[in-house]
Amino acid sequence: MSAPVTEWLSNKGYNVWCEIPFHERVIDIVGMRENDLIAVELKKSFARKVFYQASTCQIFARQVYCCAFTNPSKVSIKRAKLRGLGLLRVGNGICHRILEHDYDNVWEPEAERMRERLKMLEGYTHKRREES
Repeated sequence: MSAPVTEWLSNKGYNVWCEIPFHERVIDIVGMRENDLIAVELKKSFARKVFYQASTCQIFARQVYCCAFTNPSKVSIKRAKLRGLGLLRVGNGICHRILEHDYDNVWEPEAERMRERLKMLEGYTHKRREES
């Protein structure tokens, strides 16, 4: 299944690597173009596990996709949208994009809320309790 995805990324100008160690796991496919990183997790179907694994790739990549041989169910599409993940499907040796990733619209609001919280704490100094 990795060959069509590798070709899809290469055609978009990415240098592509497979089976990249990341902490205590392996990322199926990673592509890099200049400073732009993209990660793809491959599974036979869009099971929960692929969404969990793909979400961990968002630590380092804004573009993260889940890829499978099957068409995604409505539940799978909803899971992907909630996490800002894209969906790919491999069929007849060709990689098809089913859903574009949406990292910025999912995670940027969270980042903005954190920035607002931190602004409220400006000037506040946390005092540690003296150890007795």
